[in-house]
Amino acid sequence: MANIPKSSPTVSMPASPDARRSFRDGFAPYTSVIPKTWDGEVNFAQIVKTLITPPKKEQQKYYPAAIMRVETKEVCGEVERSEIGTSRMERFNLSSRMHVRRLTRLTNAHSKTMANHKAMLALWFAFYKFCLKHMTLKTTLAVAAGIASEPWSLERLLTEALKTIAA
Repeated sequence: MANIPKSSPTVSMPASPDARRSFRDGFAPYTSVIPKTWDGEVNFAQIVKTLITPPKKEQQKYYPAAIMRVETKEVCGEVERSEIGTSRMERFNLSSRMHVRRLTRLTNAHSKTMANHKAMLALWFAFYKFCLKHMTLKTTLAVAAGIASEPWSLERLLTEALKTIAA
């Protein structure tokens, strides 16, 4: 485990260019937790957005605050400034909320047990990575990352899921 000082807001550690990349929002605990989790083998940067909240009389329900300033902070590893961004994660979050009714606000769709909820999310994540062809890649994320040799059918996904349960 890497020796990371608790008092330091940013941690400078060497990480190889092949290390995992992680870009997160400005939540302060990330600066120590993410490098510890990956034992320093991560290229990690944060995007900190300063928001302007409108006066009470101008606020509306679900109305987003205006962005005043956006700063990027390299926390550890070797991070290319041009690659720092949360757009991929935000796209995944939006796709998840649009496809998985249980993740939307003000919904009556829910799982009766935590086990059912975890199973449903696992199937969605696997479908998103192994079956869903992304328009910009023209293939699945798993194929693009070299994890799979070809896009999976829904039948194959369910067969693999059943094998995992049986094991």
